[in-house]
Amino acid sequence: MAEILNQFTYTDVKGKVVNGEKGIAFGCKLYGTANAGDFVKRKAVAGSKVIVVEAIAADTDEVFGIIPYESAKKNAYVSGDMVTVQHDYTRIVCTASGTVAATDTVMPVVSGMKVAKQTTGKTVVGIALLPAADGELVEVLVKTHPVTA
Repeated sequence: MAEILNQFTYTDVKGKVVNGEKGIAFGCKLYGTANAGDFVKRKAVAGSKVIVVEAIAADTDEVFGIIPYESAKKNAYVSGDMVTVQHDYTRIVCTASGTVAATDTVMPVVSGMKVAKQTTGKTVVGIALLPAADGELVEVLVKTHPVTA
């Protein structure tokens, strides 16, 4: 988020935690690459003493959380980096893929790491708190669930 002289409000960016309202958060080690705003899943690594995560590869992957945007830190990560992963009960800014209504249950869209209205058999990542059109930023209350039929 870039602050401009005489600016009285901040511009939302993908992955930004809304009003500092962080829910459950974990310090995790990243496998592969990821950016702020990306959805991640747990990765089993034998002998690891920390939680290991990697970016999701499909909209049916069980989402563990989302990497938040942190203006004071880097926001592009590589394998081995320690990252914060925001889990349930975090209000976070995401990008909409298609029209999303307030109160829609949303799922991840891997291409561009966006959210869309959840469809049968896809992973739930949260609830849209505000409406948004395709490509707009939308506040989401993160609430991960396993895939259901």
